[in-house]
Amino acid sequence: MPTSTVKEGALIAGYDVSWNASIDSNAETLWNPDITAGQSADDWTYGSASTGTADMPTGHGIESEDLVDVYWADGFRAGLTATVTDDSVALSGGTGDDLPADDTAVILCVQVAVNAAFDADALALIVASATARSILTLTDDEAGVHTFELLTTAGLLWHNQSATTNPLDGKTIVSATMSTTNTTAEKTVTFAIGFDSTDDYPA
Repeated sequence: MPTSTVKEGALIAGYDVSWNASIDSNAETLWNPDITAGQSADDWTYGSASTGTADMPTGHGIESEDLVDVYWADGFRAGLTATVTDDSVALSGGTGDDLPADDTAVILCVQVAVNAAFDADALALIVASATARSILTLTDDEAGVHTFELLTTAGLLWHNQSATTNPLDGKTIVSATMSTTNTTAEKTVTFAIGFDSTDDYPA
């Protein structure tokens, strides 16, 4: 039976204020895929809360119908559908913050899908971290979208000995995507889960 060790806390005023938990699970899996590099737009034009157009560098590689995450300094919006005309990328839809004003510096990243499907109520542990600002998006079987912003200083962590509620309580996850602001394509995001029950272990 796999066992994961969780340590939380802080070193403050010379004291280690922390606690540990050993999380047993019947099965576990981890995803750490190559992610498409984030790309800075040459220009940004606001359309509405959920629409906008990015002028991208030649050779950007974004294609019509791609799902794109948009990042800016104080917000993000995930899962916008791209319509591409040469270097102009029109974006619409998605979830998250309202898109920013004209001329805001934005980074676009095409979502990368991973084969993650599981019953969240069977989880013993869920954790995600990133080496650059990134987004993990989980979609449930009722088309609900659960988006987690991952920073180098903060990630996603829940376990069954935690005092907090499972952030995916009651949900059955059917798909997952990742994106990043990292401008080099690499394994930026690590996402892992452990199960109380092997019945809901992903295929």
